[in-house]
Amino acid sequence: GRGYEGGSENGGAGNAPDASAPSALDERPLAYTPCASSPPFDPPSNDPVEEPFVSEEPLVSEEPLVSEEPFISNILFVECGFGNDSHGQNATKAAVRACRNSIEFNSIPSVGLLVPGGYDGLRLSVILAVPPKYKEGLNLEEVRAVFPYGQVQFIVQDGGMVAPSGIAIDDLGDTCDDMVVVCAAVTVGYFSTCL
Repeated sequence: GRGYEGGSENGGAGNAPDASAPSALDERPLAYTPCASSPPFDPPSNDPVEEPFVSEEPLVSEEPLVSEEPFISNILFVECGFGNDSHGQNATKAAVRACRNSIEFNSIPSVGLLVPGGYDGLRLSVILAVPPKYKEGLNLEEVRAVFPYGQVQFIVQDGGMVAPSGIAIDDLGDTCDDMVVVCAAVTVGYFSTCL
């Protein structure tokens, strides 16, 4: 029941950690390694998963870009969020809110130091889990506008949630009382090739 200052039962030095002992945290690198050995990023294999939709800056194509190389080879971090459209059954609005929720509480001031090419070299792989009955209305161009920089890859899969709002309001565009909930996972990183 004694704390760090109470000493041990035998009157020894107690449970206080040795400040001079090396910590496992001290072994962590403080900067990126250009050809890091981290495994390539592969999207989750949960079925059904559609072919990735990759957009350049600006978004100009609706065709999926298929490549043998991973879109992101070096992952910096992953952000998650969710968004809800309470009235109007608009999957795009819910997806925009989910992506904003994923990134709005973060700042990445060291992108210029961590990512080769800075913001121009940044890549974002965005997984959107959308209720199947509302996927058809999803506008990825509007969702892309949430991200201020970087190349964006969209992977849209079945998921999210449909829940009752309890009321359908015609003036808000409701066709029923469904609330549309979309989940987002935003992987931020870059691609590099070891020479």
